[in-house]
Amino acid sequence: MLKYLKVFDHIKQYSIRSEMNSLPGMVKHRIQYKAQIIFLPYLPDSELVKDFEYVQDKQELVWDFAKGAPEKLKRQVFLLLNYILENLYWDDPKERRVLLIAPALAV
Repeated sequence: MLKYLKVFDHIKQYSIRSEMNSLPGMVKHRIQYKAQIIFLPYLPDSELVKDFEYVQDKQELVWDFAKGAPEKLKRQVFLLLNYILENLYWDDPKERRVLLIAPALAV
């Protein structure tokens, strides 16, 4: 079963990379806040996605901004997540994920 999910993930990632080659695709996949679920391996940045390739527990890669919470709080968490992903790149992606992303998810 996990093998099929991994294949599906690769197909989805390929589709996103292909769409990013066009202006409408770039607009469609631009990272912006929406009250929806974000799965980090489906982000448009292929270099960033590689950091999540071998994560065992995929639950920590799911961010649900559709949950019932104050809108302002969800937007602040979204901004924090994007800041971590875009600016805090360490040599060891696992260290960044364990020290910064996973604790933010627990909040």
